[in-house]
Amino acid sequence: MLDELEQSGLGWFWASDASGQLTYLSGAIAARLELPLSELLGQPLTGIFTAADREGRGKSLPLMLAAHKAFSGMAVHAARRQGGAVLRLAGHPLFTPDGQFAGFRGTGADITDEYHREAETERLTRFDTLTGLSNRHRMAQHIDATLTAFKAARRNCAVMMIDLDRFKQVNDTLGHAAGDELLKQVAARLGRAIDRECEIGRLGGDEFQVMLPDIDDRGVLGDLAMKIITMVR
Repeated sequence: MLDELEQSGLGWFWASDASGQLTYLSGAIAARLELPLSELLGQPLTGIFTAADREGRGKSLPLMLAAHKAFSGMAVHAARRQGGAVLRLAGHPLFTPDGQFAGFRGTGADITDEYHREAETERLTRFDTLTGLSNRHRMAQHIDATLTAFKAARRNCAVMMIDLDRFKQVNDTLGHAAGDELLKQVAARLGRAIDRECEIGRLGGDEFQVMLPDIDDRGVLGDLAMKIITMVR
């Protein structure tokens, strides 16, 4: 039964020794990773897997292993093939009768499709589907976090609000498809016009927002505003 589970790729097993080197890995998952099993055994687990984390918000695999505590639900992928399969890893520490750490025994599952579905759902909640820019929710979160951090560090930050003149006339006379194409072109031109670190977002309709960290010079901001107007016009 366990062999069938391993071969299906739905569930698999792994083990490591006290030094963190892999001592067992289901052959089916090695094939899923497109890596020879012989090359994986004896290698540090942290050199084989790395966290498949979105935007750096997840757990660190090395820290989890170093804690010698049970863990579960960690999404990982092959360190050498980061565009491939995504796996969910769980592990339990083993200890000798005298309390010495002896390694991990764990399970895992292939969650590639689920992971990418969740990533797409998350992307849709944070980014504008038409232009690919940050949406209102993401911009608000990013600005709040930046201002809080910058206030403590005594750093400056500027925010620009941009809207398009007579955009409604474009929709009314040429249709919404033309309006959508105009918004996409404006988003692209904003990215080209601002040649410094920034966060650009579309708040909705024809409203755009730009956050510019570490700048408070009104002259520089005025020049940048004129550059944006010239490129977007």
